[in-house]
Amino acid sequence: MAGPLEGLKVLDIATIIAAPLAATLLADYGAEVLKIEMPGQGDGLRSFPPAWCAEHMLDEVLAKFTAAQGTIAPIYSIDQIAADPQAKAREMIARVPDRDFGSVAMANVVPRFAADPAQLRHSAGDVGQDNREVYRDWLGLSEQQIERLTQKKVI
Repeated sequence: MAGPLEGLKVLDIATIIAAPLAATLLADYGAEVLKIEMPGQGDGLRSFPPAWCAEHMLDEVLAKFTAAQGTIAPIYSIDQIAADPQAKAREMIARVPDRDFGSVAMANVVPRFAADPAQLRHSAGDVGQDNREVYRDWLGLSEQQIERLTQKKVI
């Protein structure tokens, strides 16, 4: 995929989470990434969680980690998130007005604090619906500048 980093070559020799994530992001923006791994082993994170977790039911895995005072959290499906008591209590999914569908469920503002007024007001609008406000009112471009950028398909 072409992107702003097209032509950049990246050699990813890291195995800890942050570096492979950075390499992935670079690739997302068009860089060519070559991942080097240990011969015969591959990236150790690929085998985590251990095969033991894959062989047991979620409740058993969570119970064993809790009993050992380990830190663990499952990767939820959207249905599990919607049904989770803590997610409900924290209102992690909120319904907001939507012009096309009446209302839609969306991830709420995170983090949420008792004294924080942040809230979702509406879903996303049409592509470009706020261009005039941003370019004219926020950035101070003239109508002629906006028209020229529009004709050049910059905006």
